[in-house]
Amino acid sequence: MLEKKAGDIDIVAMKASNYLMEAAHSFRIYLKNHCAVRKPKKGEAPKPERKPNKAVIWVAKEYPKWQHMILSTLKELNGLDAIEVKHTYSPDTPEKTIEDCAPGSPHVNFIAVPGLTVTFTNPTPMSGLFTISVTLVDGDTVEKIKAKIAKEIKAIKDINALKLWRYLDPALGPRKIPVAGDHVTKCAELVNGDGIRVHVEASRIELVQNGTNIDVGLQFVYTYDK
Repeated sequence: MLEKKAGDIDIVAMKASNYLMEAAHSFRIYLKNHCAVRKPKKGEAPKPERKPNKAVIWVAKEYPKWQHMILSTLKELNGLDAIEVKHTYSPDTPEKTIEDCAPGSPHVNFIAVPGLTVTFTNPTPMSGLFTISVTLVDGDTVEKIKAKIAKEIKAIKDINALKLWRYLDPALGPRKIPVAGDHVTKCAELVNGDGIRVHVEASRIELVQNGTNIDVGLQFVYTYDK
């Protein structure tokens, strides 16, 4: 009886697996420390850190393509909306980051980018899809917003079937009694590629469409035709 021979060892796959495990472990520790309640000053109530929605990963030098792909997957592992990879020779690199970062050992900074919480309501009766709150930040796009909604609503499997709508009258539109299907006449669809400007202090959100900024309010509609 012939013995089975083991296949050739994939060194790159082994390195990728080890790199992913080590990076994910260290980044979770960074995230835990970032979100920990800081010791308050005397007489002050403890304030928990805002949950971060962006990570900046610092690397000490150029790295293989497979490492870049793995760093990108960490966005999903840590539930982030955005991830950015930067090199320590960038002029804006913090001094402590330069000290902590070494080749093969990336360093991460978690950031809570300020934004505004908006609501998306589904107008389809008996759909099982309910109103959801999503935080938008300056620079978001329609595609990014769809990804945020799909991450929260597990029933949305095909993001291409997800449509977002803004009220033509952002002040009065949300106040009118909803009628099934009337979103088509009182709303306009948000198109992929359109950008979002978020003015946190003014509590105002604008849609950037064909070079024009449109005030869209804080209440929206979403439909899922699947």
